[in-house]
Amino acid sequence: MNRFILLFCLALAACGKASTDADTARALSDSGTSPEDQTDDADEDGSEESGTSDSYAGDGEDLLTDAAQAICDSLVRCCDETAQSWFFQAWRDNTLVADRSDDMPPNAPLSPDTCPELVADLMERTWLGGWVEAEEAGEIVLDREGAAACLEELQTASCGDSLRQALIDRTCFSVSAPSGGEEQRRFLNRTTTQGACSPVADGFGGLYYGTCNPSQSFCCVVDETGGCSPYPTVGSAGTCVPTTPDGGACTQDAPLQMCETGSSCVGGVCAVNATEGLAIGAECYDASTYSLLGDCTDGWCDLFGSATCEPKKVMGDTCMLGEECTSGWCELSTQSCADNPICNG
Repeated sequence: MNRFILLFCLALAACGKASTDADTARALSDSGTSPEDQTDDADEDGSEESGTSDSYAGDGEDLLTDAAQAICDSLVRCCDETAQSWFFQAWRDNTLVADRSDDMPPNAPLSPDTCPELVADLMERTWLGGWVEAEEAGEIVLDREGAAACLEELQTASCGDSLRQALIDRTCFSVSAPSGGEEQRRFLNRTTTQGACSPVADGFGGLYYGTCNPSQSFCCVVDETGGCSPYPTVGSAGTCVPTTPDGGACTQDAPLQMCETGSSCVGGVCAVNATEGLAIGAECYDASTYSLLGDCTDGWCDLFGSATCEPKKVMGDTCMLGEECTSGWCELSTQSCADNPICNG
């Protein structure tokens, strides 16, 4: 993992310790803006009417509306004011929607009547709107089975852990972007390998692979030298160009040459990201390359200390992040593991 991305994401994670569980903490890693991780993909087909079914029949605008409604129904059904405030935290801190800050909990109570419009506007202006525009431009299509499944998960999740997982599911409608590789937005189908593309404001993968098929191409936005810019911007016009397979040459500088999703550019060579499950006591972080070495199966990776997988902590133990705790919750006021209070009904 690139040094800039890792240190930037760790800083974000440390700031958000009160609202982090294992998946939420990891989800922050996709907010970086320097080449190397990745994002989204899926499949297409379907008929039937808008809403949940085996296949979603609406278009991108319909999905935006239906996702906002499903999220709001869940927040009203299961989440108290504290939990609602937790859910809107990322948007309250986002300058793109600063004008809506006064409309979000805890600054304003969440109303069942106004919540769907608010959430739809926030999603459209931050990340989901970019995919809707790409669908309208014909650069992507919806995966209709994936869209239906994501909606159904929110609508049928029971209060507590099931709903928490649905709300932070980065393959569905979480504000945090997928990590790339096998983890992609399930309601998208990106098959373009050549031709026009657009960078999308959905984490690293949305920005660098854009509307291209991330396993084969990245979205090249040409800079003044005629090469692919390492700093693409949302709204720029690009062209899908081939990624480099594992073992091939890559660069994070101009002219940018990306690896395929699920791999990183390490020392100028593409290498598949570590996904191995690691036992307690195993080394999980290589400080010399700023790289995670896998996922701690039954524990958490102590990045700032031992760099090994440590056992989960119990109630009352000192913590910085929710992923350290068996409950998945680190209480900010006491910096200790506590019961997870989010959306328990």
